[in-house]
Amino acid sequence: MTQFEQIDIIPFQMEEEPEAGWPQLWECAEVTKPMRKKLIAEEWAEKIGGLIETFKEGLSERLYEERFSFLQRELELLKQRCSRLEELSPILITIQSLAPEPYEVIKPFHAVVRVQDQQYVATFFDVNISASGDTQSEALLNLKDVIVGAFEMLSMKDEDELGPGPTQQRQVLQEFICRKR
Repeated sequence: MTQFEQIDIIPFQMEEEPEAGWPQLWECAEVTKPMRKKLIAEEWAEKIGGLIETFKEGLSERLYEERFSFLQRELELLKQRCSRLEELSPILITIQSLAPEPYEVIKPFHAVVRVQDQQYVATFFDVNISASGDTQSEALLNLKDVIVGAFEMLSMKDEDELGPGPTQQRQVLQEFICRKR
């Protein structure tokens, strides 16, 4: 078949309204079937290229939104973790008074208050004495009561009645507190 035999003289009829420029080309010129296929393929390639670009843009926006949402969730989790760590972190408190007890502090000492088993525990590590409470303040007040109680009990005993641990506790307590005169 020669090149001239491929020419279709009958105008091509489209079912849909063609875009601007197509009617003149197809109605006024002799267009071969391969040329029609090529023109349609080019039109589809252009449309598909546009669709792909639109899809890529939409996908990029969606990925950006997903990343942003992910980062927001992670930030909220980090805030919650930091808040929880702050709640659980021990606090060092300087005790300068045992008021209203009839004891005074000779030399200020430190107690550590921390959360343990959903309660606050205050500890005077130098003497190995602890007390708990529902709040930090309550745990600290309870610790002061235990310190005073231990001091009274240890002060009433002779050294030969105490073992090495209680003797050391009494010596340390005597460095920090005394009965008011």
